[in-house]
Parts: sequence; C-alpha cells; structure tokens
Amino acid sequence: MSDLRDDQWFTEVFDSHGSAFSLKVTEKLLDVQSPYQHLEVYATETYGN
Repeated sequence: MSDLRDDQWFTEVFDSHGSAFSLKVTEKLLDVQSPYQHLEVYATETYGN
C-alpha cells in the first residue's frame, strides 16, 4: 500500500513487516494507467527522479 499525503510525503507501508518507508516529494512527473498497472513517477527532494 502507498500514499501521497497533503504534506507531499510519499509513504509505502509494509503492514506484514510492521514498517514503512517515506520520501519527500517535490513534483509528480508521470501518472499513467495501463491495462495491467498504475505507474507514478515523482521527483524527490533527496534522490531526484
């Protein structure tokens, strides 16, 4: 499960492991829905695109 919160943090939650990973997002670069998946690409403050 993932989430982009209003404060521009992208968070990937791993419930089965009791952990989460977050990145500070500066911009959404791509948002595409194919027949098989939903792809989002973000620019991040620390790691770039």
